[in-house]
Amino acid sequence: MSQKINSLDYNGTSQDLINYSDMMRDSMPSHYVPNKQKPVLHDNKVQCIFVFGARGSGKSFLIEQYAEWYYRRYITPLYLWGARSNENVFMGVNKNCGYHWNEMIGRQEKLLEMADSEIQRENIQKMLLNAKNSLHCNCRNTYPVSWLVPDYWEFSNLKQYNTCWFDKTEYIIALNDKKINKPYNELTLIQRDELDHGKLEKPRHLQTELIRVCPFTVPSNPKKSEEFGNQFLKYLLDARKEHRWLVMNPLMFLTADDKFKTISNIITRLPVWMEDHFQPNTPESVGKLRGINNSIPYNEWTKQEKNWHKAVLVFSELRTLAPTNKFSPETKSSMSKRSIVDLSAELRHKNLYLIGDLQSSEDLNESIKPLSDFVVIKNATQQLLGKEYFYFLQGIEKRRNSMLMKITHGQYVDLNKAPSQYKQYLDRFIPRIQELPVNKAFVVWHNNEYKLITVNGASWHHKQEGESLQSITRITWKLNKDQEKLQNVEEYSEQTIKPHDNSKKQNVLAVMKWCVEEFIRSSGWLEVVQNLKKKVELGELPLTSVSDLDHKTISNKIRKDDKMKSNLEIAKKMKDKPSEEIINALKW
Repeated sequence: MSQKINSLDYNGTSQDLINYSDMMRDSMPSHYVPNKQKPVLHDNKVQCIFVFGARGSGKSFLIEQYAEWYYRRYITPLYLWGARSNENVFMGVNKNCGYHWNEMIGRQEKLLEMADSEIQRENIQKMLLNAKNSLHCNCRNTYPVSWLVPDYWEFSNLKQYNTCWFDKTEYIIALNDKKINKPYNELTLIQRDELDHGKLEKPRHLQTELIRVCPFTVPSNPKKSEEFGNQFLKYLLDARKEHRWLVMNPLMFLTADDKFKTISNIITRLPVWMEDHFQPNTPESVGKLRGINNSIPYNEWTKQEKNWHKAVLVFSELRTLAPTNKFSPETKSSMSKRSIVDLSAELRHKNLYLIGDLQSSEDLNESIKPLSDFVVIKNATQQLLGKEYFYFLQGIEKRRNSMLMKITHGQYVDLNKAPSQYKQYLDRFIPRIQELPVNKAFVVWHNNEYKLITVNGASWHHKQEGESLQSITRITWKLNKDQEKLQNVEEYSEQTIKPHDNSKKQNVLAVMKWCVEEFIRSSGWLEVVQNLKKKVELGELPLTSVSDLDHKTISNKIRKDDKMKSNLEIAKKMKDKPSEEIINALKW
C-alpha cells in the first residue's frame, strides 16, 4: 500500500509522486529554455556531437571526457576508430599521473612556504599557476576494455598485464586505500624487482581482465561476413552486460581493404543489431535481468537498466571514415562513407549517440553536418573553421570589443591599444578562438547560442606523443603463422605498389598531391615530410611508398611527375600570393 509523504510541499501519496514522475519523464517544457542554461550532455535524448580544432588543441581530451560521461551512465561505448596508435585502447591503462601531479604541486607549495626571497616566491607562484591551469593527463582510473582485433594476430603478456601490479605507485596507492596490508618495505628484493618490471602478481580479489582481446574474422566475403557478424554481436552484448568499452583501431589492420570492409560492415549492420537487441526495458524485462519473476517499477531501476537500450559511437579522426566529396585521404574510405551517411540519419531512431572529431568543419561530409545537436570548437584558425563558422569567429571578436567599451566606459574601443590587463580580463571570459587555451572550448548550437567550457579529459591515461601501448603495458603481438606465410606473398603488402594496382597508384598520387599543397603552405620539404609522417600516423593519409622517403628524395620524386612539376612552377610564379589562393589556382 502506498504511504503518505510527510512533506509540507506535497500532500499526495508516494505512488502518486511515482506516477507523476513517470508521466513527466519524457515531456518537454512549454516555454523556451536557452541551451546554455541546460547541461551540455544528457542521457535522456540521443545526441550527435562534432568537435573541430587544430592539431594539438586537445580534441581527443574532450571526446574522451564526453565518452566517459556517457559510459558512467551505462550507455554502451563503441569506440571504433582513432589515430593509428591504439590511443583508444588506453582506457585500460592508468599510470597514476594525477597522483604524481598532486605530489609535484604539494612539493612546490612546501617550497613556497620556505622561500627566502620575494623573487623565489614569485617564481614558485608562477610555476604553480602554470601547473594548475594546464591541460595534462590526470589519470587515476581504468575501465575494462574489449579490444576488437583481426584474428591474424597472436598476443603475449596479456595475462601478466591483467593480473600483476603495474608499478610501485599502484602498489602504494592500494596500500594507502587499505586494499592490501603488506607495506612496500616488507617486500623481498626479488618481489621489488618483479614489481618494478610489472611481474608481481596481485591478490586474487584485485585481479581483473582489464584488456580482453576479441579476435574476429575479417568480413572479406559473404561467408566470412556472416561469421564476423556473429562474433561482433557476441562481443557487443558481452560489453553491455559487463559494462566494458568495445574498441577497435585501424593500426591493427594489415590492409586498407581489411579495415574499411570491417568498419563498413559494422556500421551497415548496427541498426539491425540495435533494433533486435537494444530495445528499452520494461518492468517485466528488468525482473528477468535480475533473475526474478516480479515486475520492477521504473523508479527502482538502476542506471544500467534505464540505459540498457543505448550505445554511443565514438570516431576520432572522422574525416578518414566520412570524407567530403572533394578529397578522400584513403581511396577505400568510400566503403565506410556510404555506411556512415546512411546510419547518421537513423541515429535517434536506433538509440545511438555519436561523437566525432576532425580538424576542419569543411572536412566533414555534407550529408552528416546538419545532424549534430551542437559542435564544439577548440583552438582553430579562420581556415579550419571555414565559411560555415567564420560568423562565429567574427562574433567573438565583436563581443570582446563590446565588452572592452563597456568595462572601460568607452575609453578604449581597440583591444590592441588598450592596457594588457583588459586583454587578460577578457581572455578569462571570452577568449579569441585563435588563442583558446587547450583546456577551454566553445560549445556552439545551431541557433548561435554558445557557451565557454573547461576541458579536463578522462580519468584514464591519455596517450602522450612517443608512448605506445606495447611500451607501457608490455603487451606484444605478432602475426600468426598462417598469416605470416601470406605476408611473404607480395600482393598482401600494403606498402608494395604494383603497376596493375590502381588503388595503390591513386593513393601515391593523392599523397604526392597533398605534399605539393603542403609545400606551398609550409616552410619547405623538411616540414612537409614531418607533417606527412604525422598525417599517416593519425590515419589521415594512407601508408604508401612515399611515406618513408626523406625530404630530398620526395622532392625529386615529385618533380619527376609532369603534372606535379607544372603545379610547382605555378606556385613559384605566385609566391607573393596567399597560400590558399595559390592552391586554388593549381591545375589538377
